[in-house]
Amino acid sequence: MGKRQNRHLCKRQQQENVAQVVCLINRKLLKLVKYKDKLVIPRINLVLPVLFYANKRRALTIMRASDKIEKLFIQKILKGEFAPGTQIPSERELATAFKVGRPVIREVLQRLERDGWLTIRHNQRATVNDYWKEGNLMTIAHILNEEDSIPNEFIIHLLELRKNLSPSYVKGAVLHKPMAVISLLKESENVADNPVSFAEYDWHLQRGLAAAAPNPIYLLILNSFGDLYLKLATYYFTEASYQNASKSYYMKLMEAVLEKDGDKAEKLVHSMMEQSIKMWQEQTAIK
Repeated sequence: MGKRQNRHLCKRQQQENVAQVVCLINRKLLKLVKYKDKLVIPRINLVLPVLFYANKRRALTIMRASDKIEKLFIQKILKGEFAPGTQIPSERELATAFKVGRPVIREVLQRLERDGWLTIRHNQRATVNDYWKEGNLMTIAHILNEEDSIPNEFIIHLLELRKNLSPSYVKGAVLHKPMAVISLLKESENVADNPVSFAEYDWHLQRGLAAAAPNPIYLLILNSFGDLYLKLATYYFTEASYQNASKSYYMKLMEAVLEKDGDKAEKLVHSMMEQSIKMWQEQTAIK
């Protein structure tokens, strides 16, 4: 019994030591929100122990609830159910409606304010922001995660952003790594004539061109839109004429690369991006 008790005490001491080290490191590196006997990292479904794992299931449930409530708020704002300039219900009313404690609601509202969705004033109900004016990069990330709620105008704005970004990184790729660009475009000859294959290849091409450009920020930006890009491109390429237009574009871009003419490539891409916006508007009847 003595040896077993010693092993038990030793194991317990190791757990306490690990917990203390983990908490110390994270206090230095992260802004932690204290919840009773737990340290909870905002926006991450992870709970770190202070002493042991007591009430772990409850803490995880609270984090999941806050994520769900936050997602619901964003969906309502995107759908216009919470219009810009209007006030949302009070913390007490929201806590009652969602059957959670007010600290959970307060955490959600603070996240939404940080990400540009709300403005919180002392002793007043939170006000819904115009996310087009008050939003930030986190706002974009949230919108991209809400594919079913994305406004059509947001998609058009994304395509216009691509029109402004793509010519620059394609020109950089042509001048910086022409052989890599030639290799990427050569792959277009083997793309099957179906929407999914075209979408996957076009995304692969865009990422490859951005990676070949000397400025690495282009690829970081592009990576943020991966899932949405594939979904929209698959829909876009359901039209056979759009597949043919892209084939022609790939061939013309190959000619510019072989000539090592960055300016020609830049103009070609800009023209194609404008054409793709018009095609998308026609296809979705957005005018």
